[in-house]
Formats: sequence, structure tokens, C-alpha cells
Amino acid sequence: DSTWEGLAYDEEQFRRDARVLDGVELIGSGSVADRIWARPAVTVLGIDCPPVVGATPSVQAGARALVSLRVPPGVDAAEATKLLRAHLE
Repeated sequence: DSTWEGLAYDEEQFRRDARVLDGVELIGSGSVADRIWARPAVTVLGIDCPPVVGATPSVQAGARALVSLRVPPGVDAAEATKLLRAHLE
């Protein structure tokens, strides 16, 4: 795991900034700054699936998502992509 050498990011301040609900546990290890700036991060940018109107309580034939993989300096982008794909499959 990589560590962030820059300014610290107080966990309580991060929770306020990110509007994390009370009682929700943050995942990962290390400081907040380590987790968000020194390590790869995945963000879901959009999801395609049936809309709420007309949806049925059944297994859908398919869904799609657009994700962004942020790769910090020092991390091999090809390897990070390979690991993300393996995780999603």
C-alpha cells in the first residue's frame, strides 16, 4: 500500500466534505489521504439499466456502467486495469 507524503486530510473533515452519513464505515486502510491520493481509485460515472417507471421485480437481461480508474504516480496503469477487470468479471 502506498502512502501520501503531502498534507494530511482529517477523517472527520473528509466525512463532512463527502457527506458520509453517520454510522457509515469507510473502507480501506491507512489515512484518508493515503486512500484517496496515493492509491488507485475507482469511480462509477454512470449506470445504464431499466428506469424506475415500468421496472419489474425480475432479473434484468443486462446493465452497463461507466467507471473511471484513477492511477496515481508509481502504479502501473496496465496492471491496475487488469486487476480491476478481473475483479469485475
